[in-house]
Amino acid sequence: LATRHLLELGHRRLAFVSGSVNSVNRRERLRGFHAALEEAGLDPADATVWPGADTTEFGDKDAAELGRNAARELLSGPRPPTAFVAINDMCAIGICRGAKDAGRTAGRDVSVVGFDDIL
Repeated sequence: LATRHLLELGHRRLAFVSGSVNSVNRRERLRGFHAALEEAGLDPADATVWPGADTTEFGDKDAAELGRNAARELLSGPRPPTAFVAINDMCAIGICRGAKDAGRTAGRDVSVVGFDDIL
């Protein structure tokens, strides 16, 4: 649903931000991301999957830092994403902070969605 929502808003350059996808939960979220792209007629290989650190478990602070680093790096690249799908809400918070660091505003310049409903 998260990826479909971003696609319905018109986004075509999406990034999926996670640590490694070694857990079942993360693999399922990535699989859903790819499935939504395919349903929209997009090639999942064209989307950015930002693996960040190769860790299977991390705390809230680590997830936020992962998101912040991903946003800073990806938004300064040659084809920055217009939307991010974060592995969880803490990662999404970090993406919003990283967008600000990169001179962008989440919700205006870039869209961000997360999972877990803590926000």
